[in-house]
Amino acid sequence: MWLPSKSLLLRAVLPLLLSGLQAARAAAQEVDEAGWAFTAVPYVWFTSVEGDVATIRGIPPAEVDARFGDILDNADFAFMGYFEGRRDRWGFSADLLYMDISADGNGPIPAFSKTEMDFKAFTGTFGPFYRAVQEESFTLDVMAGARLWVTDTELTLKSNTGPGQSNDEKETWADPIIGMRAAFAATDSVSVKGLADVGGFGAASDITYQLMAAVSYAFTPSISADLGYRYLKVDYEDDGFVLNTAFQGPIVGMVIRF
Repeated sequence: MWLPSKSLLLRAVLPLLLSGLQAARAAAQEVDEAGWAFTAVPYVWFTSVEGDVATIRGIPPAEVDARFGDILDNADFAFMGYFEGRRDRWGFSADLLYMDISADGNGPIPAFSKTEMDFKAFTGTFGPFYRAVQEESFTLDVMAGARLWVTDTELTLKSNTGPGQSNDEKETWADPIIGMRAAFAATDSVSVKGLADVGGFGAASDITYQLMAAVSYAFTPSISADLGYRYLKVDYEDDGFVLNTAFQGPIVGMVIRF
């Protein structure tokens, strides 16, 4: 019985193997290009607060203020993080942060000379986004979603002539938001980022909006560091509770892509 030689087998099979490997590699690239890309950003936001707060019904809101110079004395920092998953032009993001801030202020009426606030809050901004512009050095995403607030606000009003008053108010609400963000690559390693959103529209808060700008430096294609500034405003009222405040300060984060 005739059997083919090894050289004949190689000449017949090798092209098939090569074409199979090329097809497998092309298929893998196709899956990778159409697959999911993820980004995780643990960060710290050095947050100050300024605005009007009320927790005691019948007494006007008090002004509270922990300015930038008081941040280290008045803010307790916790883990904060941003996460997104994107496939092609569509994606979903979640930005989670916890604030624990103490602030002082003047009393809201002459009977109370001083105000002290202890403010704790979890806020999460969630929603899908769409990459409207995707160029080599510039991207623009548009997004819509919601910002959830879970707050615990203790306001103490102190008097020089008698006992003060204190009340702890817990509130939870969610605001619809819309926004956009952009990124511009100045060099292979340095890029500039910006984000803006607005929401509330009377559904819960009268208004809430956020602005952020940052410079990013890429150490590798997968790891970079962000340094920027963030401003977050919320104006919410419900049954005597008032939180009409602005949170702002520098932000530092580590960006991990996988």
